[in-house]
Amino acid sequence: MTICAAMPCTDGIVLCADTLEAVGAVHRSVNKLVELPIVSDDVQAIAVSATEDGVFSDALLEKISDRLNRSDGTFASAKDAIEDATLEYCSSIWRVLDSSQTKPTAEILIGLRTVDDLRLLHVATPTVRIIETPEFIGYGRELAIYKAGQYGLKNMPAETAAPIIAYIVDVVKNNVNFCGRPTSLAILHTNGKVEHKSQDYIASTTQGYKSIGWLIDSWVFPFLPLIVAETGEDVLSQIGRLGKPKPEWAEKIPAVLQFLKTRKQSILAGEIPALPWNHAEKTAFGGIPYAVRVILNSSKKLHEEGIISEESYKAVSEKYTGILGLCELINSAIENPEIDADTISQSVERICLLLISQPSGEQLMLETSEDQQ
Repeated sequence: MTICAAMPCTDGIVLCADTLEAVGAVHRSVNKLVELPIVSDDVQAIAVSATEDGVFSDALLEKISDRLNRSDGTFASAKDAIEDATLEYCSSIWRVLDSSQTKPTAEILIGLRTVDDLRLLHVATPTVRIIETPEFIGYGRELAIYKAGQYGLKNMPAETAAPIIAYIVDVVKNNVNFCGRPTSLAILHTNGKVEHKSQDYIASTTQGYKSIGWLIDSWVFPFLPLIVAETGEDVLSQIGRLGKPKPEWAEKIPAVLQFLKTRKQSILAGEIPALPWNHAEKTAFGGIPYAVRVILNSSKKLHEEGIISEESYKAVSEKYTGILGLCELINSAIENPEIDADTISQSVERICLLLISQPSGEQLMLETSEDQQ
């Protein structure tokens, strides 16, 4: 009862899993992402597993580790060792069970680094296969596959893929039963080093992608029906006529993410100047006045078409004209070095409260006048 993920990258393999284990009605935290104890320096392996029988899965990983210790260090030998260990162990357990007993099974994703290769393997007892694309196992597999398809995950560096994989696992944890607790995330690099990401890293990167989702869900989509074309057709209808996104659009996402990562590294290294903080603030805040103008322009168009009444149009116009005036004041304040960040933050918070409240036009104008003073 879990969600596990793994992805082969251009310079490593990313593996990720939740830590929730359900034993009957009892839930506990268990580390499902483990480094296999291999003595040889020629072989490194890290695994995540999904099963309803943790004892069976743990024992199978022990058998696999033992066989890998006897391989010659090449990928062919290591893969044979995993296949032999899996088949032998499953056969020994299953043949002693009678027809009334359910055979224990397990799915395991193994990042395997050998002297001549770096590969991701999928064990679905008793079969073993090589994986070239992101793979998900466990209760939340379907949702994870859907989310991964939105990002076009392939041919990207491990450091770029890791936060996306962590975000996808987080989405599953928040929406699927039997998935949850803290996330484990690690990268198996081409040199054999296993890098375990901290909880702070996982939390911050996951929150970044959550914020993008919140922005789209809370600001972009609600305003789309209000944006009316000259033909009277709203933007959602226009988008619908576009059909499915073209594959080449999704394929550009990894390149864009890599560009942003490279730019960040260049800024930190002092190779290119960072965007001044007040410019960054102004850019971030710019979405609010843009959204307000969208509402004002759309309500005007809807009023001209006779879709909304004079009273409704007047109320909307008064409220959002007032908010737009506050936005202009805040933009000026951001450019003024004498105004501290706390004052600006309080003003932005005030605008957000105005946006979600529904005062009358008269109340809004009074509040706006007081704030401007």
